[in-house]
Amino acid sequence: MKLRLLSEGDCKTIYRAAIQILQEMGMMVKDLDTRRMLQKAGCGESEDGYLHFDEQLVQKAITSVPEKMVLHDRNGDVAVDSGDALPHFAPGLNSINVLDYRSAEHRLYTVKDIEETARLCDRLPNIDMAAGLGNPSDLPPSEQAMATVKVLTAQMKPKEGKAMVLGMDVATKVREVQSQIGVCFELPNMYEQMSALENLKLFARLFGTEDFDGYDLLRRVDLA
Repeated sequence: MKLRLLSEGDCKTIYRAAIQILQEMGMMVKDLDTRRMLQKAGCGESEDGYLHFDEQLVQKAITSVPEKMVLHDRNGDVAVDSGDALPHFAPGLNSINVLDYRSAEHRLYTVKDIEETARLCDRLPNIDMAAGLGNPSDLPPSEQAMATVKVLTAQMKPKEGKAMVLGMDVATKVREVQSQIGVCFELPNMYEQMSALENLKLFARLFGTEDFDGYDLLRRVDLA
């Protein structure tokens, strides 16, 4: 049985309220590139700097969203299919505060909390996908979004404690971790000059991944 928390009527009520907010109150968007992109798409700007979204623009964005999302695990097997009948579980994203289970203190989220969340996700069989749970307050805003990825791909050492991936400490087993998880860094890259297969082969060689079959991996995710 598929878990459904909101009725069709509830969804319509939320949609109408969201449209009213976006049209009348608008949204403050501080990133300049994002502002330019939204204005180019048709958003208006009021004197207070808020961007306003017409319902037609919102509908256009909604229709561009895929009907379902499919996530694959490190072996290329389907781990999460949002179109199936079963609910899937993850710890969530972008929390600002956390309730510390040790001290019962309601405090700001930190990098150490990301590390502990990652270890917990790795050990709980009922968690379908790992996530960082929150934005670490002990990092600059420009680095917060990538903190979880950097810790779990051995690009950044934990400040305290340990972060384990496949039973390996990411701080001391950097090459071993990277060769197993198949990480392809956003920068530097050769995406514009090389095909998807060529990029995969490049990173496989960089991290010493043996017996790598790029065609098989692309076929598993319907890209070949």
